[in-house]
Amino acid sequence: MFTNTKIAQSSSPHVLDGFMSFITKLGIKDIEPRWKINIPSEVLERTQNIINNKKTFIICPATSKTYKNWTREGYCTLAQHALKKGFQVLICGANTEIEHDFANYIVQKTQKKAITLIAKTSLIELLALIQKSNLILAPDTGAIHMTTMVGTPVIGLYAHHNPQRTGPYHAQENVVSVYEYFICKETHKNIKQLSWRARVKNKHAMQKIPEKSVIDLFNKITFKLI
Repeated sequence: MFTNTKIAQSSSPHVLDGFMSFITKLGIKDIEPRWKINIPSEVLERTQNIINNKKTFIICPATSKTYKNWTREGYCTLAQHALKKGFQVLICGANTEIEHDFANYIVQKTQKKAITLIAKTSLIELLALIQKSNLILAPDTGAIHMTTMVGTPVIGLYAHHNPQRTGPYHAQENVVSVYEYFICKETHKNIKQLSWRARVKNKHAMQKIPEKSVIDLFNKITFKLI
């Protein structure tokens, strides 16, 4: 197996920009990514009934890799903070034990003021909810990129992978990350000396994301809504 044609190396480490380098090679100049997804009217109607014209904060707490999840206490703190600011809080995710555990903990600690939609939405329904909501909180998982598709503000939580590579494409500034601290500590190198592929190995790194930093970013993004 061999190739005789190569794409130009992207000046950006983001995965999506790497993909778009293939488009550039084909001679296409307009490479700004845009998504046009047809959301069925019945899905939009159901979503609107859930949102009910309320300021809405969605927490998508889990990834397929448990070490990439934040703490349930951290999510709960953000849920309580959002409720105090007048937001309804929805917890979304798939039908897995850990996602039910996150949701049940948050619902219990908020005296059932937070609402769990775990395993109650399809992907297209989740996308519609994200589109109608004011802010999403999630670790390095698909929900982050769904927000990019519909233009909803997002807070991304990162520790193991470089958010410049896998973070929300149009919202790199809306990331709370301890990646740089841990990768430099593990490799004893400056971030500029490392490959963008470098991954933090400490399985407890996500637990070091400060709740205050996430709350501060929440307040900054929702300032006009609070």
